[in-house]
Amino acid sequence: MTRISAGVWYALRARLTNTTPSRGRQAHAWILDENTADFGEGCLCVRFACGRDGGAVTQFGAITPVVPYDPLYEPSAQFPYGQHWIETTKVNFAWALVGYDQYGSPPVDLADPSRVIAIIDTGIDLDHLEFGGPAGTEGSKIHGDSRSFLQDGASSGVLWLCDCDTDLFAPQPPEDTAVLAGLAPHGTFIAGMAAAYANGDGMAGICWDCGVLVLRVMSYSSADPCENERLGEQLGTACWQTAQTMSNAIKFAAGGDETIQQYLPQPRARIISISAESQGGYSGLGCAGHPIADAIDEAVMQGGIIVAIAGNRT
Repeated sequence: MTRISAGVWYALRARLTNTTPSRGRQAHAWILDENTADFGEGCLCVRFACGRDGGAVTQFGAITPVVPYDPLYEPSAQFPYGQHWIETTKVNFAWALVGYDQYGSPPVDLADPSRVIAIIDTGIDLDHLEFGGPAGTEGSKIHGDSRSFLQDGASSGVLWLCDCDTDLFAPQPPEDTAVLAGLAPHGTFIAGMAAAYANGDGMAGICWDCGVLVLRVMSYSSADPCENERLGEQLGTACWQTAQTMSNAIKFAAGGDETIQQYLPQPRARIISISAESQGGYSGLGCAGHPIADAIDEAVMQGGIIVAIAGNRT
């Protein structure tokens, strides 16, 4: 089973067919084997061969794949395998099918819900060149409604980190502070894989003409306001994702409006990407009434497509 392909083809289904799932109908994609992605009745079914040189031309006819000029796309000393996931899943052929042309593509509305990917993660590097700068600046991919969903007092799970103190984190902008000091900013990397500009720098995102709605559910601060309350030395303050903050973020992406307690006519983001595991698992996730399960059901009813990780272990 090819797990990474599911998320890729979830997004491409909407791009290739220029459609969105009807309300009340769940959009599922099953990777039947390493050569088949099946989206069910009435949906796109694509066969592809894995590997850089595996049968792509015969599978896609005489289509010439798009090759972006971003330096990390091809293998290099810095990035030995390049963006291997693009060629493995044949997204470069899908780019050709939908008419991608990084040299002459017309401008697009990066706030169009069908062109926005919600990134539920650790935030984003607001000044990163791959996203065009902070929200509100010309050419920025970062949606103006980007914000944080953190739960005050949520346990850090360890004695050497203080429990979540939301006073340390402004709701906006959702700057990526990384989960812990010294670790890579996870949310920025996920946003880059999904939607980085094809601009001759860094990498090319799977949907390089998509915007990102950044919803921060995890964050870290080197401040330790609980240092006098616990034994030992604290290394900072951590806000981990909880079932409630994950639920709130999913609903917000789907168009939930806290003020009027109902959904907007359109979701804020048609595709909702979740690359965040819980600390120890979400108990009862498969049961009716679980906040995350309910949020996912509501998002699908709003026409959303949910892309979630299978985990870091197989």
